[in-house]
Amino acid sequence: MKVLVFVVLGALIMGFAGCSSDDDAYVLTDRFFISQFQNISLNPNDFIGRTIRYDGIFMPVQWQDDAIYFVARFSDDDCCGGVGGIIGFEVYLNDIEPVGRDTWVEITGILEEAYDSDFGSFMRLNAVSMVELDEPGQEFVTK
Repeated sequence: MKVLVFVVLGALIMGFAGCSSDDDAYVLTDRFFISQFQNISLNPNDFIGRTIRYDGIFMPVQWQDDAIYFVARFSDDDCCGGVGGIIGFEVYLNDIEPVGRDTWVEITGILEEAYDSDFGSFMRLNAVSMVELDEPGQEFVTK
């Protein structure tokens, strides 16, 4: 009986932590999106080099002569290292073709430190895959 309790408890903890059964990706989920994003933001050294996967809205931005891409969600409050209630990472697409603005996607990538700023380290995902999703997820997330 005690073994069963530990197995169930372990499965629950793994689910909250964002582990995936098919690989070693840290998966951000609808229910714990903000908590998991905060965990990454507050403990970047624990996540740099790890595979991160989550669903979000594809957001291309033009910055000077460069296109910059984000996959993010929204929050009603300005939290978690997000900018103006936008919570997610810049995504370096490599050879992956960008999709249309506001397309709901699943992004998988390796977290890397892009550069340091006056506000601390800036992290981005070096994309491994990006898949368009037929059904949008939870656009607004809360604490």
